This record gives sequence, C-alpha cells and structure tokens, in this order.
Amino acid sequence: GKYYRQKQGVSMGSPLAPVLACLYMEYFESELRLNLPGPQPSLWVRYIDDILLQWPYSIEDFNIFLRKLTHIEDLINLKVEWETSDPTRLGFASMPFLDLLIKRSPTGLSFSVYRKPTHTDLYTHYFSS
Repeated sequence: GKYYRQKQGVSMGSPLAPVLACLYMEYFESELRLNLPGPQPSLWVRYIDDILLQWPYSIEDFNIFLRKLTHIEDLINLKVEWETSDPTRLGFASMPFLDLLIKRSPTGLSFSVYRKPTHTDLYTHYFSS
C-alpha cells in the first residue's frame, strides 16, 4: 500500500466539499465586486463552482477581466467556454451549462436537457458486484 499526501483542497466525494466550495466562491465573488474596476458581466450565475456569465463588451475587455480574475486567487483555475453556432438551429448560438443547453435566438432564449457527448446512458445495475 502506498500513501499519498493531499496538499490542498478537500477529498473528492466528501460531503463537506460542496459546502466549502460555496463558501469559498462567496468570498471570491465578494473580492471580485470590491477589487475589480472596469467592465463587469451583465449576468453572473453560479452553482457551486460552475459560473455562467454574459459579457456585453469586447473580447479584449473580457481578456483583461479574466486576467484580473486569475490574479484575485491563484488556486482557482478558470476554464472559459464560448457559445457555439448550431447549424441545425439556423446558426443560432448555444451553450451548455450544468444539465441545460441554452440556445440564443433573435427572439430570446430556449432551454433543453444537455447530455455530455461522452454520456453512454449505461448505468451500473443495483445488484452488480
């Protein structure tokens, strides 16, 4: 048996992990509001550590905003996903967030269930060993 030492964070699967993530993200967001001058997102929605934001300014302004975010806390690694154009919906943009696929059109937003491409719909049977 090998032993490993965890240097930071909470062990995966711990019931305390989501609580600590929410508390830490609350702190992160309060620092964001206090210490980040300049353009801000027009929408900021968070569930635990997943964030959906709407950026009404230029990409250059967003890159500056992102650099400032990463300077607030070194432990947070931000992954940016952009909305993509969906040819099956006449080129309207879509974006997955949690279990939703958010589709943007000239008339507004629509929502549907989102399944990751790697989802196989296979589940382990209750009595399997």
